[in-house]
Amino acid sequence: MKTGVSYFGNRNPKWVRHDMLDIVEHNCNFVLHTFSEFDRLFYKDTMKAIVDISHEVGLEVYVDPWGVGNVFGGEPFSKIVNEHEICQVDNKFNPLPAACVNNPKFVEFMYRWIEDVKYIGGDVLFWDEPHFYNPDSGWACRCKYCQEEFKRVFGYDMPETSNADILKFKELSIVRFVKQLAEYGKGLGMRSAVCLLPQESEKSNVDDWEKIAAIDSINIIGTDPYEYHRTDFIDRIRGYANKIYNIASKFAKDGQLWVQCFSIKEGEEWKVRKAVETIYEAGIRNIGAWSYEGTSYMSYVRSDNPKKVWETLKEAYGRCISLASK
Repeated sequence: MKTGVSYFGNRNPKWVRHDMLDIVEHNCNFVLHTFSEFDRLFYKDTMKAIVDISHEVGLEVYVDPWGVGNVFGGEPFSKIVNEHEICQVDNKFNPLPAACVNNPKFVEFMYRWIEDVKYIGGDVLFWDEPHFYNPDSGWACRCKYCQEEFKRVFGYDMPETSNADILKFKELSIVRFVKQLAEYGKGLGMRSAVCLLPQESEKSNVDDWEKIAAIDSINIIGTDPYEYHRTDFIDRIRGYANKIYNIASKFAKDGQLWVQCFSIKEGEEWKVRKAVETIYEAGIRNIGAWSYEGTSYMSYVRSDNPKKVWETLKEAYGRCISLASK
């Protein structure tokens, strides 16, 4: 049984040790550390110390390219998107604030990011919600690299108006990009996990999740069906848990689901427990939570009673670990 939580916002090792011990005490055996462009530029050796502390207390370490290039999920701002020759453009060639997964310069940038994850000591590369940018009007991306690849795959010039082939192309591009990164990471001795956006997301560009699961260098496939404010949230979680379980079983991967521990309303902490139970009942034995201590330190998405959310997660994880050990 693998249970974990994401951790970000604190880069002082003096306090990180306290929090990592707290994470272990809350029945977690892995931690996800975010490693944004800002972290890579200004906190690389600090992050190495943080990963070392995590290992010392017995935690496996996932590392997340949080907000990198605005291609991966997360709130951090991206510096690289100021370099327009690396960015996506919309269908009328207007530059967009996101790097393009078909741009070789961005792929090389990500290879350097992976090398730095190896340096800081990460165990698992966590490819967090990879997606194309979703502009207010039109679609992306129609840069020269996308046009060249589209013509190579489909045999005709990329159109200005989106069609079924454009949607297929975006999916193929994300799959190829993830494969490139996972293979590079594998060559450096690290495993890879992919967290796919729920399919109803307007940012989702991978419809056929089996294409991701079929990649040899992908070890873990998962998703994060949050939105616990919805009345059908349990059915939604169950549906995605069953989907991930079936795909993971078919391709001999580790299936993973993420539990919402942010923006939980007062009196609805029970939803965290119910989510964990539903995921476990579907056969998933790798569960993550976003994020530490009910996200108490991030006011934008802080739960109303973060301590109660955190304790509820502890109890739910403990019950799963107990059941799995029987």
